Amino acid sequence: MLKRLGFIFSFIFLFLILVGCMAPDEVKVTKIDVIDLPEEIEIGTFDECEIKYQISYSDGTSGIEQVKEEMIPDAYRHFLYEEGTHKFNFLYRGVTVEFEVTMYHKRYTVTFLNALDEVVKEVKVKKDEQIAYPTAEEMYTEGYRFLQTFDQEIKIVTSDTIIKGNYVKVWTVNFYNGLNELISTQIVDD
Repeated sequence: MLKRLGFIFSFIFLFLILVGCMAPDEVKVTKIDVIDLPEEIEIGTFDECEIKYQISYSDGTSGIEQVKEEMIPDAYRHFLYEEGTHKFNFLYRGVTVEFEVTMYHKRYTVTFLNALDEVVKEVKVKKDEQIAYPTAEEMYTEGYRFLQTFDQEIKIVTSDTIIKGNYVKVWTVNFYNGLNELISTQIVDD
């Protein structure tokens, strides 16, 4: 009787070991969806975006992992540093994960204001890119004379910047004769 019980327990134990060994092989990746994917990613910030992929397994379970720059194959990794829309892929447990994203260099907003603090022009420039300043015609503000200078002269942009034109308030002075006839008009600085 003891021999028989030992044989039955051995058989059950062997069966459980075999089932346990086979289970991981039977659970396969059935689907991978890339989630939390921004449309645009600033160059150099790929890992900071925390792009994730959701893995669905054949046993009905799922898991979420983060896509890291190191997971992108060397043949595609250079695209992480080139502007434009690029397709990326990597292999996870035999399944290819694919996604598309637009990479861009950091751009700063440079805003030009007139004498009334109204926006005259707003431009986006890359880091270390030179700025094209507005013309005198663009900076025209009624009641003010643009002095052709700005409160700051920035050649290279390193952050979002507001630049204000330098102005002087002007007045219109009319001169009349004794008959109340306009004989001259002058625009004079304040």
